[in-house]
Amino acid sequence: MDEYASISQFISRAVYGIDHQRADIVSEAWAEDGHFTFTLDGAELRRAEGRDTIVGRLSAGWAKPVGTSRHIVTNLWVEEVDDVSAVAVYYLTLASGRAQPPTLRATGCYRDRLVRHGETWRWQERTLELDGPL
Repeated sequence: MDEYASISQFISRAVYGIDHQRADIVSEAWAEDGHFTFTLDGAELRRAEGRDTIVGRLSAGWAKPVGTSRHIVTNLWVEEVDDVSAVAVYYLTLASGRAQPPTLRATGCYRDRLVRHGETWRWQERTLELDGPL
């Protein structure tokens, strides 16, 4: 599998894990010392550091009555890739799957720094630049 396909598969599996509340898949997607930052208009809104903290915050959100999330990711651009790391940039459209018709909850752009882990990847640094408030 080429690098683009490998990174695309990694991202697809990881967001499936988030949408289906699979802490095992989400945990596998993060480097132990990874960090996740949400920004709006260049200002940091939230930041979580460390795999356990990130997975804990995501899973705590699963308990909230917001319905089923669907992370629709598009326009993947693998900006950089080498033997040990990669940078992937792509758009997010976040929808609520339970509402009929589905409700748009957020849009934005991810910028991920990935590190190679065996035959797959892990998020080392993930930034979501939101287009508007959540």
